[in-house]
Amino acid sequence: MGLYPQLLFFLVLLGVFYHPLSSSSSSYNHSFFTSASNVNVNESKEDESSEQQTQKQRLLSQQQKHAVVSLWKTVNYAFDKKKNEKRRSSSLPQISSILLNEEKSTSTSTFELDSNVTIEYIESTGTINVLIEDEEIPHTSFSGNFLKAYEKTRVIAESSGSQDLYTEEKGREDAIQSCDVTSISDVTLLDEDDNNIVQVIGSLASSSESDSDCSDGVTFLMQLWVNETIQFDITFTNNENDSLNIMELVIDSTADEKIYGLGMQLTHLNFKGLSCVPIWVTEPGNGRGIPVFTEIINLGGGGDADPKPKLSGTEFTTSFPMPYFMTVSPSEKPVRGFLLNNQEFVKFHFDEDDFSKIEMWYEYGTSVMSGHLFKTKTNNSSNNEIKDIITELTSVTGRMKPVVDFMNEGAVMRMHGGSQKIYDRIEAVQNAGVNLSAVWIEDWAGELETWLSGLIMLNRLLWNWNPNRNLYPDWEDFVQTLNDQGIKVLIYFNPYFVNMNNIPQEAQDGVCPENYQEKVQRCDPECIDCGNTGTNYDTLHYDQISQLDSNAFLHYKDDELYQVDYGGFDASLLDLTNPDAWNYMKDLMKEQVDLGVAGWMADFGEGLPIKNNQDTKKPVEIYSGVNALLYHNQYAKDWAQLNLEVIEETSSSTNNTETNVTFFSRSGYTGSQSIVPMFWLGDQLPTWDRKDGLKTVMNGYLASALSGIPIVHSDIGGFTAIVRLFARSEQLLIRWIELEAFTSPAFRTHESNSRLWCSTLQVDSNENLLQMFAKFSQVYAILAPYRTSLMEEAYETGVPLVRPLFMEFPDDEKTHCSTFDLQFMLGSEFLVAPVLDNFKKKQDVYFPSTTLTDNWVHLFTGETYKGVAGQVVTVDAELGTPPVFYMEGSSIGEYYAPLIQAL
Repeated sequence: MGLYPQLLFFLVLLGVFYHPLSSSSSSYNHSFFTSASNVNVNESKEDESSEQQTQKQRLLSQQQKHAVVSLWKTVNYAFDKKKNEKRRSSSLPQISSILLNEEKSTSTSTFELDSNVTIEYIESTGTINVLIEDEEIPHTSFSGNFLKAYEKTRVIAESSGSQDLYTEEKGREDAIQSCDVTSISDVTLLDEDDNNIVQVIGSLASSSESDSDCSDGVTFLMQLWVNETIQFDITFTNNENDSLNIMELVIDSTADEKIYGLGMQLTHLNFKGLSCVPIWVTEPGNGRGIPVFTEIINLGGGGDADPKPKLSGTEFTTSFPMPYFMTVSPSEKPVRGFLLNNQEFVKFHFDEDDFSKIEMWYEYGTSVMSGHLFKTKTNNSSNNEIKDIITELTSVTGRMKPVVDFMNEGAVMRMHGGSQKIYDRIEAVQNAGVNLSAVWIEDWAGELETWLSGLIMLNRLLWNWNPNRNLYPDWEDFVQTLNDQGIKVLIYFNPYFVNMNNIPQEAQDGVCPENYQEKVQRCDPECIDCGNTGTNYDTLHYDQISQLDSNAFLHYKDDELYQVDYGGFDASLLDLTNPDAWNYMKDLMKEQVDLGVAGWMADFGEGLPIKNNQDTKKPVEIYSGVNALLYHNQYAKDWAQLNLEVIEETSSSTNNTETNVTFFSRSGYTGSQSIVPMFWLGDQLPTWDRKDGLKTVMNGYLASALSGIPIVHSDIGGFTAIVRLFARSEQLLIRWIELEAFTSPAFRTHESNSRLWCSTLQVDSNENLLQMFAKFSQVYAILAPYRTSLMEEAYETGVPLVRPLFMEFPDDEKTHCSTFDLQFMLGSEFLVAPVLDNFKKKQDVYFPSTTLTDNWVHLFTGETYKGVAGQVVTVDAELGTPPVFYMEGSSIGEYYAPLIQAL
């Protein structure tokens, strides 16, 4: 976590002058899709051209290669091993049994996958439909040239763990090669292992005469089958053409479709109309389009790299993306879902009215795109298609378990500065009525003081993972004492190690420059701990890991160590495919659990490099030999898996069936839901905007909810504070506190990164803030049983805690309106309209239309709003009285209301 430090010099200067206001049973030979090749596909086998026979032989010759790739994909992409036991590692050997039907195909051919799912091909229109329970409206349609391949210039910009990936394209005409015409030669229904599998064999050609390389044997095999979900894979083989590097799948869409999902997205909820949405685990960035700030931050970092990465991030960058989306179209289709199993870099394009494109990078002559089409079930008792899709999605990705009790029952406060300071602060906040469950001590291993240009002091956490004996000389006793008081201790880990041998002695000793006091004279010097964090800068773990294996840390070719400049120090990244490095990290983390530590932030996980060394041009080499482009997204999951094993193994060693230890992560990928106990949304700025501020938190909650990620929280108050340019206001901090009391089961503060010149407002900086924080820590604690029931529901069905209005009120089209897309329901009972703008004391609230009642009751005031269903009403929203409502007659609302009103 943290801002790219090499930029702070420019930011502080700007801050001085700028202060903002705020799957054989039958065979067919016909054209499966419309094709521009005009091949007569109704000929008998005797009439096949030599070119067609040669093409089929070329495809058959790829069996061994395909089997290897399919096996690799099974290992890396299977989310549920039991479900995939029914699947073959390769069905290409079946191709030799295919016989072409000498009769002409009928205008419509149907293939029954199971009692509910039928594949329908309409030859006259060149359309393939996936039908659910013989519905008239198709669940999913492909038509025309649905599969394409290109050779394009792929560009990677990389610096300090941040990568931007994109293709240089403005359209098909900019591709070096375009294999953009789909031709189908065989369609077969196979019956294998009690599964019906529709199998399609075809090839690609070019619509341009100049792209002759496409005739060198660009072939594909597509299969569709049902195994709980509708599944597909498309094996694409370049044959003699190894220069193609991008695969594209086109599926149908409609102009009025709403497109949701794509993981933990921070700026957009509905992606219809948007293009080039990357699915790539990366740091979200800082600024993300905020004027001036974004331009400045993109000036720094990257050195002489060409192109330079966008260190600010973009509207799409996220630590937890997913190649998944859900569509809701009121006029054309039922709710549907689409998920890729792939880990390669993917881009989604939703900017066309009638189709969407999925673009995938690949590195092999043979590539497989595989995934799921999620269907709704009309006989489902929930009668809620959106919830049904999420249930199907999470049956594949896995589901999140309820969090440990202490996270759900009280506040977690970030504290720092040493044992005595923390003892004193705990006493003060408890005396003020704060319901405190745990303290989060990020600086347990110490801090490293670095300076930029002799002007900007950076207090960076020391990534060496030993207790700092200057700050915490009694660390073991300190942890035990807090546990005895009923206060849990959380700390901090990430997969980097700092080599202290390269740190200047001045920084190790915490020495202040001569003019230190002069530089802080305009602010509170007590907020700066310069000179107080020195000593105990040992190199124990770095040296020992380095001696384990030359490749314990990530390397370039020829054993050149990969290091990241994090501003004032270089850090080495653990190679998690190396068993020795994996086990060493687990063991040092277990030491802290054995002492009584109850959890930690498992930071980063986004930074596995994929680009050659900028100076030596040497490629990244990973211990297991896996291609870096394929492993990058997996690294986040492996980092989380290591953390999970720490908890599982320490619990089993003490014969505990239930663990009370946890961790929270920001990075993830498809399947992380079954690994990570809690997610947090990253490092927001202390602003109100939907680019990198408070509104991104609400957007993140709802996008995550629609992506099957139900347990998410944020840093109360944001993280990235930049002196006078971006500093917390009291009103922002209070509104953030209000929001977090009604969202996910973690009520956790952060002190922010800013200890530069000026102090940053904390929840206990003054009496008013402390009273507000105490009140809402009590509100949060009161709602714990309700959140527990919601977490149990999420673990059983995948349905999230925080829900967009249209999830609970699917028949009310107004709930999709962007004006109120940041309102939400906590479960099915509480309507929350958070105040996310500065200086607002009133809030426009949309009360959804429902057959249950026309009346809603304010949770805090008890006032009943009669006849407001389907209407927008302006309500009072003073600080400390957020607009939260329940439906009149709700037994749950009526239970909690008096408890909260009594505070």
